[in-house]
Amino acid sequence: MNAPVQGVGKPIHQLFSDCAHTYPDHTALVHGTDQWTYRQLDSTSSALARVLVEQYGAQPEARFALLIPKTIAYTVAFMAVFKSGAAYVPIDPDYPADRIQYILEYSAASMVIVTESALGKVPSDSQVPIMTVDPFIRQYHSTHWSDFEPYPSSSHHLAYIIYTSGTTGRPKGVLVEHGGLANIATEPYLLEMYGPDHRAIQILSVAFDGILLDTVRILCSGGTMVIPTADILSDLKLADVSLLIPSFATRLDPAELPNMSTIIIGGEPFSLEFQAKWEGHCTIANIYGPTETTIYSNVIKIGSEDVITIGPPIRNSFDLVVDSQLRLVPVGAPGELLIGGIGVARGYQNLPELTEAKFIPNPYGPGRVYRTGDYVRWTPNGTIEFLGRIDNQVKLRGYRIELEEVENVASRFTGLQHCVAAVVQDTLCLYASPADLDHSALRLFLISHLSKQMVPQLIVPVVNFQSTINGKLDRKSLPPIDHLLRQSIMADNTSNDS
Repeated sequence: MNAPVQGVGKPIHQLFSDCAHTYPDHTALVHGTDQWTYRQLDSTSSALARVLVEQYGAQPEARFALLIPKTIAYTVAFMAVFKSGAAYVPIDPDYPADRIQYILEYSAASMVIVTESALGKVPSDSQVPIMTVDPFIRQYHSTHWSDFEPYPSSSHHLAYIIYTSGTTGRPKGVLVEHGGLANIATEPYLLEMYGPDHRAIQILSVAFDGILLDTVRILCSGGTMVIPTADILSDLKLADVSLLIPSFATRLDPAELPNMSTIIIGGEPFSLEFQAKWEGHCTIANIYGPTETTIYSNVIKIGSEDVITIGPPIRNSFDLVVDSQLRLVPVGAPGELLIGGIGVARGYQNLPELTEAKFIPNPYGPGRVYRTGDYVRWTPNGTIEFLGRIDNQVKLRGYRIELEEVENVASRFTGLQHCVAAVVQDTLCLYASPADLDHSALRLFLISHLSKQMVPQLIVPVVNFQSTINGKLDRKSLPPIDHLLRQSIMADNTSNDS
């Protein structure tokens, strides 16, 4: 707890340039038939950085929005922004127009770097300068080293602003600094999976900070980043390490990915069925961490016989488990997880009250900690077990019910791939896949493992759970159940009459 921060040294763009000079002719990026070496990526991003400084006034704390899909241009652009000293604001071109406009306005972006394919997504009334990057990349696809000197960003300079879902219905911007990102790039656990001769793949949205996990670790270690095309399954076959969301990974067949040696799971809990499906094929690592603590703060390898936990904290991070009065709780007792260390973000853009409420002074040492709102407990072996969200408790018929606890118990049922608990019209429901799951057996399993009030009254079959643009579960896509609720009510009435 509160261990001294180990120096992370250089910022991410300098770590990358050092790597480029070590492996100049190694392949850095692959996108379909297009391949770029480390020398080309370093030279081109430096040339773009020079333009950002000389023509667009790039400097520390300036914000440049990137309205760029997953392409080589995206990696060139964010690396160039880092080298210029500015921070970037990623915006997925698939976002709705009002969300794009909101982020551009509230992030205080001073310019937009855009691809030709996404140029039409820039709001027509936007007053922010626009730079189309495609011609520049074609022109400066250089094989010569650049003499541009990247800005030596400090640990406390702003690196990027990631917009996440907000409780008000509007996204909130998380201000992440360079120190936390450099710490992720050099975190030693599993770092050997990113070196030369290894290939990672960018599965997640450009607007989701998880995409940076594989990207910065591979590009600071000499490996190759695969940027997926429309044929994502073929692209996955090229990779041997990848960060995947469980609801996406459950649709994959391990036998079709013979090169995949390490899967890193994050963003959602994963089931025992998933664990058994993949364990014999590759190493599974479970990561955990809110955007507010820079991508991830805890990690652990999960074997076939292991209890699923989120692991211990990574280097330069620490965990506190506290009660409602911020008092430390003993091992095994549940409480709220507070995270401290170099990865703790600066706060939220233009939301001082929320920043003050969530980023609080460390009650047991120097610095600040982030209040995750996650319900966890320490295990005897020094790892953290995730129990659910404190703010995801619901009250039904006078009882407090933790929906994640229902999901976690259900996930231990043999054959279940994915599930979501929800209260619909005062009825506790469990959406479960695959659709042909034995619901009677699942219900008996739940009855034997949960208190009576926590047993779902209705189990809803789901063929495939859909994901949002950020790779997480799209709750709006869950199937309608009005007809099932009517049947359930009729059955209850019949039972009562008899």
